[in-house]
Amino acid sequence: MLLEKASTHVPATGETSLVLVGFGSSSKPYHRQAANYHAARLREQSDYGEVLTCYLIQNPTVECIRYNVSNPRAVAVPLFVSRTEATERRVPEELELDRGGIEYADPFGDHPRITDAIHAEVEKQRALAYGDTSASRSFEAQLTRTCRPVATDGEGVL
Repeated sequence: MLLEKASTHVPATGETSLVLVGFGSSSKPYHRQAANYHAARLREQSDYGEVLTCYLIQNPTVECIRYNVSNPRAVAVPLFVSRTEATERRVPEELELDRGGIEYADPFGDHPRITDAIHAEVEKQRALAYGDTSASRSFEAQLTRTCRPVATDGEGVL
């Protein structure tokens, strides 16, 4: 999905950079993990000359990424599910899109793969819950006790 979003703006070539924009927070170590994970996978799987990460709150920050890319063209893909004030105003301003050289993709939004991922996680949890023979532990009750957020507000809350 990230490559799909990026390639609609800038084709993947060795002369272009892909930048993943995450929220980031120095107070929680896992805020960088998703961005770093995706960047590592995309370095191996894509034809982009480089894949970098930047963050709204921690280094490397969004406003510095323009000086960190080594290619003349780049595309920034926000790692946000929906449009927010950050994706609509802050990130574009800090990327200085009006200077050119960097294109900016939309957040995931209503992409079908988001729905598919949520559905798959719910079905997996439902299947795991049905293996429990305790009548007092319904799927819904177990899911609320053991759920892992699929999408968060940056602090781990849905």
